[in-house]
Amino acid sequence: MSVVTRLERLLEKERVALVSGRLRDLPALLEQKERLLAGVAEAMTEGTEDAERLRRVTSAAARNAELSGAVMAGLKSVRDRLADVREGSRCGTYGADGARHAIGAIPGRSLHRRA
Repeated sequence: MSVVTRLERLLEKERVALVSGRLRDLPALLEQKERLLAGVAEAMTEGTEDAERLRRVTSAAARNAELSGAVMAGLKSVRDRLADVREGSRCGTYGADGARHAIGAIPGRSLHRRA
């Protein structure tokens, strides 16, 4: 099996992990991807892979990069929302000056995790 075929399969595994939320799988996939990319670079210099297959791999990698960015944005949104809840502001509004104001915030209250 060629290095590009292995990379295509790995990129599909990465896409499935990103879409299904299996983020713990990503570090191992990244290590494999780095090794395969070195092999792809070698295959490109030797001219053993055709341009169309390399375009497909590039497209799949770009798609996964977009998915990864979306995952990171989603995680940041969750982190920010949890911080808001911990601070006690469950609901808010914006004033005429554009600043956010909490409604019903109870000072000193926090979110506690139960086992």
